Amino acid sequence: MKDMNKKRLAFIIAAALAPAVTQAYNYGTLTFTGNVERAAAAVACSMTVNEQSATEVQLANAALESFGHTGATAGNTDFTLQFANCPRSGSTATLTLFGAADETDSKAFMNTASGDAAAQGVGILIEDIKEGVVVLAPAGVGREHRIIDGIFNVPLRASMIRTGEAVKEGLVTASATVNMEYQ
Repeated sequence: MKDMNKKRLAFIIAAALAPAVTQAYNYGTLTFTGNVERAAAAVACSMTVNEQSATEVQLANAALESFGHTGATAGNTDFTLQFANCPRSGSTATLTLFGAADETDSKAFMNTASGDAAAQGVGILIEDIKEGVVVLAPAGVGREHRIIDGIFNVPLRASMIRTGEAVKEGLVTASATVNMEYQ
């Protein structure tokens, strides 16, 4: 009995010294989500042509006699694509133009003018003025441009180029979709 009393006393002392028991309930799980991204990543650059919001480049008229041989160019027109509100400085952007290539000269954009008023045997050539080479052929990749203070300019030259055996006077039109890849 003495042993029983000792055990009871030990239990009472342990219970008295033990901290109060609290109950815990699980109310669910909190989930935290977020993104780490480049500054203004959701906002694309804005593009203007020669500081105008219009995206049409009017080529200089070209005399039929200017196209004496395949590859001859005329109607050379310099223009600048200006990009603003781009991702942070220090990034680079590579300009690519997509469009229909001329059937006989893959570095030229196809003349898409149609009907009796359309020129034949010519396409549109786009050159990077800084590089002095054709780097903006349909589905071709241009050079990298450094973005400084969220802006950069791309000086280009558009020309009509003889692509066929014979050139017929008329309207020359081509379209190119401008695509930008940021790094």
